[in-house]
Amino acid sequence: MGEKSWLTYAKKRAEENARYVFTAYAMEILKLQFWHITGWLEFAERE
Repeated sequence: MGEKSWLTYAKKRAEENARYVFTAYAMEILKLQFWHITGWLEFAERE
């Protein structure tokens, strides 16, 4: 395994990891937004 192929592999892995981290982060934000909105709707109905 040459130096160049190792770099290509590392770069590919980094891109995959970045995508995974971004997706997980986005899901957490969406979840928080969802709970915030549903909680606000419940509060509005109660008033």
